[in-house]
Amino acid sequence: MKGPDGGPLVDRLLVAAQRPATLLAARHAYRVHEADGLRWLYAGGGAVQSVMSLSAPERPLLPALVHLLSALVWQPAPASALNLGVGGGAIERFVASRLPRLQPRSVEASADVAALAQCFFALPAGCRITISRAEDFVAVDRQRYDLVWCDLFDGERQAACMTSAEFLAALCRRLGERGVLAMNLSPRDEAELMATLVHLRRELPWVALSVRADGGNVGVLASRRRLPPGTVLAARARRLGGGCTAEFAAVADDLIRLPAPAGL
Repeated sequence: MKGPDGGPLVDRLLVAAQRPATLLAARHAYRVHEADGLRWLYAGGGAVQSVMSLSAPERPLLPALVHLLSALVWQPAPASALNLGVGGGAIERFVASRLPRLQPRSVEASADVAALAQCFFALPAGCRITISRAEDFVAVDRQRYDLVWCDLFDGERQAACMTSAEFLAALCRRLGERGVLAMNLSPRDEAELMATLVHLRRELPWVALSVRADGGNVGVLASRRRLPPGTVLAARARRLGGGCTAEFAAVADDLIRLPAPAGL
C-alpha cells in the first residue's frame, strides 16, 4: 500500500518538488513548496504530508484527509476534539471554517513540522500546537473527546504505534462515550491492518472502513456507538459540504461496516 497519500495530485506535486524554483522554505528534513496555486509540505521520497490551496485554504485536497474528516458524518456536533499528527494543519483549517466553535487540541511530534505549519499553512488564530509524540500524549492526557483524529507516519510508513496494543488502548480511552475515532492507515499488508482492528474492537466495537479503489490508504472510523443509517450519513455529508459535498457523500456511501460483535 502507499505512503501518507497517493494519487494523481500527489504524483504531480512530487514532480514539481524536483524544480528548485518551487522551494519556499526548508527546515531540516522538511520542505515547503509552492506552485500552480498550491502549497505543500514535503519530507522527501514519495511522502507528501499536506497540501493547501492558496485560494481556498480550508478545502481538503488529499483523499486521506477527506476520509479523516468524514468522522463528522458519524459525530456531527463535537464539543471537543483531539488531532494527533498536525502536519500542515489541514484539519485545523477545515474545522475553523465549518465548525468555528470547535477548538481542537493539536499535537505534533516534530517541532520542525509545527514551525512550518505556523509560518506557511494559515493555521487559524488561536491554534496552539503541543509538541509531543502521540504515544506520550495519550498516555498522560486525561481529557475525553468527542472526536479523535489520528494520522501518524514515519516517512512513508505508518508509525509503529498504530499496531501497538498499549497505544491503541490509551487512544480509545481518550474517547468520550459517544466519541468517534478516525485513523489514516497505510498497513504493509492485511495482517498489519487486522492487528490494528483487533486491538481497536476490544474498546470500540463499531468499526467502518473507507478503502480507496486505487489501493491507497485505509480510513478507519470506530466508536462505542452504532454507525447511523446511510440516509442519515448522506444528509450529514451534504450539510458538511465545505466545497467537498460530493467527496464526503462518496466516502459515507462506500463505508464498509464491519459485522457487529457478538452480543451487540
